[in-house]
Amino acid sequence: MEAVRTPQPTILVVDDETDICLALSDLLGNEGYQVEAVETGKEALGRVFPLHPYSAVILDLGLPDLDGLTVLQRLHGQDATLPVIILTAHGDQKEKILTLQYHAFAHLIKPYDRQELIEMVHRAVATKNLTWKAVQAEEALNSSETQRQLEQQRTQVLLSESEQRLTLALKAGNMGIWDWHIPTGHLIWSEEVAGLFGLAHGMLNETFQAYENCIHPEDRPMVKEMIGKTLENGSPYQVEHRIVWPTGEVRWVACKGQVIKDQNGLPQRMLVIVQDITTRKQAEIHLQDSQKFLTSIVDNLPHMIFVKDAKDLSFIRFNQAGEELIGYPKEAMIGKTDHDIFPKSEADFYTRKDREVLLGKTLIDIPEEVIHTQFHGTRYLHTKKIPILDEQGTPQYLLGISEDITEQKQAELERTERETLLHLIFELGPGCIKRVAADGTLLHINPAGLELIEAKNAIDVLGQSVFEIVVPEHLDAFKQMHHEVIQGKKQTLQFEVQGLKGTRSWIETYAVPFKNPITNEVEHLAVTHDITERKKSEEQAKQLSRQNELILSSAGDGIYGLDLKGRTTFVNPAGAKMLGYEPQELIGSFMHGTVHHSKPDGSPYPSEACPMYAVFSDGVIRQVEEEVLWRKDGTSFPVDYTSTPIWQDGN
Repeated sequence: MEAVRTPQPTILVVDDETDICLALSDLLGNEGYQVEAVETGKEALGRVFPLHPYSAVILDLGLPDLDGLTVLQRLHGQDATLPVIILTAHGDQKEKILTLQYHAFAHLIKPYDRQELIEMVHRAVATKNLTWKAVQAEEALNSSETQRQLEQQRTQVLLSESEQRLTLALKAGNMGIWDWHIPTGHLIWSEEVAGLFGLAHGMLNETFQAYENCIHPEDRPMVKEMIGKTLENGSPYQVEHRIVWPTGEVRWVACKGQVIKDQNGLPQRMLVIVQDITTRKQAEIHLQDSQKFLTSIVDNLPHMIFVKDAKDLSFIRFNQAGEELIGYPKEAMIGKTDHDIFPKSEADFYTRKDREVLLGKTLIDIPEEVIHTQFHGTRYLHTKKIPILDEQGTPQYLLGISEDITEQKQAELERTERETLLHLIFELGPGCIKRVAADGTLLHINPAGLELIEAKNAIDVLGQSVFEIVVPEHLDAFKQMHHEVIQGKKQTLQFEVQGLKGTRSWIETYAVPFKNPITNEVEHLAVTHDITERKKSEEQAKQLSRQNELILSSAGDGIYGLDLKGRTTFVNPAGAKMLGYEPQELIGSFMHGTVHHSKPDGSPYPSEACPMYAVFSDGVIRQVEEEVLWRKDGTSFPVDYTSTPIWQDGN
């Protein structure tokens, strides 16, 4: 490609970062260069036309329109003599080598060293000047000798340039070269190898043994084996191993080489490129440690975590919690789809949700889904599914996180059942059920309670004070009971209320403290029954009992009542008097042992032979004559008596 040299060298800067362009303009302007800047690859290719004015190009690989490597190749195609210096933020070693293979003059990394950049530009301009001089000389000289000399000069320039590029490539790639003459064992080291091995140039003995001594002791057998295979079958030599610097620091190097054989097929030389890969290895080790750490975290999470391939929805990752839940080892899950593992209906549901996540490229929350496991039966899961996208926004993977909510689900069902049952009891139960606030306000009452207090609708009484329906003579007792309940005590009370229509009723209430979960206030929760009829029956029984007591008390004969165990439950005044006791002294005592323990002759009278007790076993009335009863003072008196059973409910 022809070009015209300008009095002032011009540098073309190709970078979409304005700050970089301005900084380079200032830096190179101070060195006497004219700088032109463009932001895209297309603009740069358009500037490098025939007879272009540029002495060198500074090219960034990360352009907004074209790939930097593509621009580098096209620039070389448009002008093979134009030096292109790569200035990029990418620090990948493979990329550095690739740019040099694509004829880059040099490869520098941002942030760049100002002095190094200036030196590279000086060299590039000098190289381009040589090209311009060669072109001018070619135009001026036409003789064959001149052509021969010119070609020779060109060759020298190219060789010099090639050596410069090789040196720059080795330095840029942190590489060196050694050449082993196998028959003699002589080893030639490049200057860069010594630096890679932590030594000054000239400190390495030119023997293979010296090289071997630098290798980490644990890696020497492996390196020897690889070299042996290369010498034996001529296969490329490629190995990564550790070296130990004189300071004790351990570094990593990558070696690539080839054996050269003579015409008889015998190995003569072995050429090897050595590259320091310590940074990469450390990054790999760090990545491995990070992956192990991440795997440990994922495996120890209590929820099932899985990852699927977006293409076929096959499992590619499964944690320990998932193994335990599903009942299959992760090895049996990897590479399988839901249809390989679960019933069709479940697998169809999971797949449909997966496709929905990937199509929408957004998280989906599934509050509840059913899964059949191998050992734990049917379980309920709360699952979140998340798409994992690449840089272009295309789904590559699907991440799933599932929490086993079976226990919560069962508890929820049980709670619902209890609430339903309580609702039925509360609303349909025969007794009055009510909630009362601490100040006595009626908060809730069921239909049975409304009927008890003669209210048609709950709206007629809710919000009113329950104290208003308690009759005055029982109000203090009710208020005291209500206070005790609010203080946290269970209470029972019988009292009278007066309905809205004026009807008085006796009720019995069982009250407990209830902490409202919404208001957090303590309330009075009570179940109340109408005991009006029972109270009437009790009163009638009391009146009848008083009448019977009057009749028995007025009788002149002694009358005693015994329970089934033979204990005295009743004695009239006449009976107590003839025995020398007060009535209350006999109540609860065993009648036979107290007043019937001996026969008239003083001999013991066994209780099992006592006619009084005999009626308990056979229910037969007995009339007994000529026995004695014993007074409190120890004397006896003759008696005739009748022992009669009292029947109640057939017993």
